Amino acid sequence: MRSTRSALLYVAVPLMYMPLVLLMPSEFEGSTLRRHLLSFGCLFYSALMFVLAVQMDLLDRVTFIRHLQLQESVKRERLLRVAAEHEAEQGIVRSQPQANLAEAQSSIGSEAAFSTLSSVIFGAG
Repeated sequence: MRSTRSALLYVAVPLMYMPLVLLMPSEFEGSTLRRHLLSFGCLFYSALMFVLAVQMDLLDRVTFIRHLQLQESVKRERLLRVAAEHEAEQGIVRSQPQANLAEAQSSIGSEAAFSTLSSVIFGAG
């Protein structure tokens, strides 16, 4: 997880800032109270940034999983459609004896007798 690798950075920066600033003389960054407030403010904002990074990472993962599930459902639907078209094509040929098949081809036309289900539905063909 990307967030666990960046957790060290979010925690390390305020923790390095605290001892460096708190041990300094008061002339550099104001009073000790101000330095404590800055240190804890830095720690708070770092923790907030870490929580937001984790949320964004989880949102990316959930979006990716939903996308994969959608692709899988579309793939299953296409496979079912192809199987149904194949069954419909083969069912017409198998249900008729050979003599009736020749009559059907001559009366209807060879293209119409062997057209796919999708071409019948959508008119392509």
